[in-house]
Amino acid sequence: MTTATFHPDLFAGKVALVVGGTTGIGAGIADAFAGLGAVVTVTGATPAECSAARSSQHFRCRDAVALDVRDEPALNRLVGDLPRLDVLVNCAGIIRRGAEHDVTVFEEVLAINLTGTMRACTLARTKLSAAGGGIVKVSGMSMAVPATGPIPGRMPTSVPSTQPITAKSRTGSGSVPLSDCSASTRKTGMSASRT
Repeated sequence: MTTATFHPDLFAGKVALVVGGTTGIGAGIADAFAGLGAVVTVTGATPAECSAARSSQHFRCRDAVALDVRDEPALNRLVGDLPRLDVLVNCAGIIRRGAEHDVTVFEEVLAINLTGTMRACTLARTKLSAAGGGIVKVSGMSMAVPATGPIPGRMPTSVPSTQPITAKSRTGSGSVPLSDCSASTRKTGMSASRT
């Protein structure tokens, strides 16, 4: 198990929120944080998804809460109810292969995958800043791999177009594509990471 690599109480006293943490990669991330001592709350898209997560014999998180990331008041209440926030992990996302060419479906995907992530980051910012916390964004490879070939007038020829342009955070905790760094995050000194 990967937790053997780290001290078992590495995140003791820390609070993590894993949005989209009831299944898949999000559940694995949440379990790793919990296994390292963090108090973790996960969210899922439906009450049934959250109930299934809580009833799993391997569930080590504090709670699983149904949340639609498009519902700003609900997300604001969830963040507000946390005593503090050290880590926000954004894993919520959907894919609608083939159907994404329908404008209504495309708008739903953007509302969850893009706007939902931004909403969570914005609403968590004050608590993360107070704790010196950080944000982790999990995204698909199609978002991390730029198109090949030069982009006329947009990218210098000395930078291979297959390499994302990155910047270090002030804390030096890692590199993130410049498009992922908001000015408000850089000003607070919080760290951001995308996996």
